[in-house]
Order: sequence, then C-alpha cells, then structure tokens
Amino acid sequence: MEWRDRSGYAFIGFFFFLGGAAGCTLESEPLRFESRFVDFGLHRKNELEERILRRSVSIDVWKRSDVVIREVIGDCGCGLSVRELLDQPLRAGSAHAMPIELDLQGRVGEIVGQALLVTEPASTTPVILRVSAFVVADIAVHPSQLRLRAEYGSYLDERFIIRYHRLHTEPEIVFDEEFSRLTPFVVADVRPKRRGIPLRQINRADGVVLDEVELRLRTDQFLAIGVHDESLELAFKGLDQVVRLPATIIIEHPAGLSVDHVFLGRVGPGEHRSLQIPVSYQAEFTFAALKTSTVDVLSVDFDQASSMLTFEIRAPEQSGRFEGWIDIHVEGTQIALVPPIRLHVSGLIGESHGGSEENF
Repeated sequence: MEWRDRSGYAFIGFFFFLGGAAGCTLESEPLRFESRFVDFGLHRKNELEERILRRSVSIDVWKRSDVVIREVIGDCGCGLSVRELLDQPLRAGSAHAMPIELDLQGRVGEIVGQALLVTEPASTTPVILRVSAFVVADIAVHPSQLRLRAEYGSYLDERFIIRYHRLHTEPEIVFDEEFSRLTPFVVADVRPKRRGIPLRQINRADGVVLDEVELRLRTDQFLAIGVHDESLELAFKGLDQVVRLPATIIIEHPAGLSVDHVFLGRVGPGEHRSLQIPVSYQAEFTFAALKTSTVDVLSVDFDQASSMLTFEIRAPEQSGRFEGWIDIHVEGTQIALVPPIRLHVSGLIGESHGGSEENF
C-alpha cells in the first residue's frame, strides 16, 4: 500500500515535471515560423514602383496562450514592420500568413540584418528573423558630370568608369556606340576595367556581380571659343536605360590682353596715341591688327621680352564722343585660324591736354 502510494506520487510528480517542462518551452517560443530567414530578393532601383518591399512568412501560434506582437525592432538600416498583425491577438493554435514590409528608405546595395519581434506575453527566448535584400542601383558613371576648361586648339581626352550590377547569370554590360549621343566627342576606346566582381551574398543562389567598364572619349576637332553646354547620352546593348551625362566645356582664347577696353580721355581730332597693353600668349604666337572700326591703327609692335603689345593709333576727325574697336589678329605656327582678340577703344574728340602714350 505504501509502495503504491509512493509510486502514485512519483508518477504524478513525473507527469507535472513533463508538463512544466513543456510549458516552459511553449512560453519561451510562442511563435513558430516556416522559416527564420526572409529574403526580399533582388530589385533594380529604376524598376521599383515604390520604396517598400513586401514578403509573407507563415507562422503558427503554439497552443498555450494567445500572443500579441507589440513591436518590431530591426537593425538593417531600413524600416521593418508587420503592420497587419501588430497589436492583434493571435489565438492559441492558429496559423497566419504574416506580411512583412521593408521600407528601403533610399538604400541601395546589399541589405542584411535582423528583426526582433517583441511579443506579449514576453518571450524568454528572443523571437528573431533574419532579413536580406539586394537593391541594384542604376548604371553609374564616374564622373557623373563634366566641367572642362581648355584653350582653343586643344584636343579633349576624358576617361569614364561605368559601373553596373547584374546577376551572375546575366550577360556582361556592353556599351552601344551606335545609339549613344556623344557630340562633340568620339569614342577612343572601350575596355573592361573589372569584370564580374562577386559581392557578398547570404542564402541566395543567384549571385550578384559588379562590372566596371572604362570608356575613353576624345574630340577630333577644335571647339569654338566660348561655353558649350552639352548632354551626352550613353546607351547599352540589351538595356532600355540611357545614362545622361551633362557636360560644360569652356574653351578659352590661347592669348589674352590684360584689359578689353581702353578709354583715351580727351584727344584732338586726328591725334596720334600710343597704347601699351600687357598680353598673355603661347610662345609661337605673333600679333597684328586685322580690322578696326572708328579708329585707325598705324602700327602694331610686340615686344616678346616684356610681353607688351604697343599700338600707334589715330583718333577720328569728328568732334564728340567716339567708340570703336580693334580686332587683333593672332598668328600661330601650330594652330590655324585662331579667332582675333577684340580691344574696345573710346574717347572724346576735342582739345587735347597733352600725353601721347597710355599704359595699362
């Protein structure tokens, strides 16, 4: 009798021991997931209609008690939420498809992190999901815009790096010269700089690689002096995307005067004046007056040692204020048809108060 009682107590005690152990397991893991890893897949930035990615994962609520998901804490640098099931009682023993939203918030590249689900009743074992996504940026060109400054008579030669993410199963990027708009440039060379650089992947069969292509453009003719605002368009075979590359090209005169306007003051009718103006130039240039208006140029002399241009001019005969200009022709041995430099000249015709030379 005593043995049976003790056996009965022992049996009952063992039953509660198992029940308690099972109860602890249920409380520590209130939710059971089809998979603890949620892969949002690969997406191209220019093809995304919105910045939120969505996936659904199956969950079961263990048959111990109702569960409420109060909060989702993510560490992937993006917004992560389960809004449809947040703060909703999930009945014990029920099954649900839990929609998960990943707000990209402008992120590109590989996104990897974890999401902690805060439940009520609280779980002694953290309810953690691992999440990943890969957002492929548009084709990137470096530099993304051009601002060039060069002297007239110079050929431009620029190099660009084109970067493109693709699946390892997709073909390599190929520049399409025929459908690209490159004016005023022409293609000098296209070559792979790096091919298929593998990027870090987690639990994904489709690997993502990065291609880098070097594109060299050059001009084959001289651009006119002034500012050229261009928009290059780079096309690629098999891709609808066209990369637009704004370009500002400033072509400067290879020679220049220290001033572009000279006021002679009061001069007598037909009076001769000498002007001396410093000039910057290339060594092979010479200067001569080409065309004038209102004022007559009697002589032009260039002193190479002092880089000084000296004009002997004659004022008009008519009285009153006058305005004119002198176009200074630039002659070079290597550059043909260099545009002239224009010097504006003004003054008052009347009685001169002396002075026959102006320095600037």
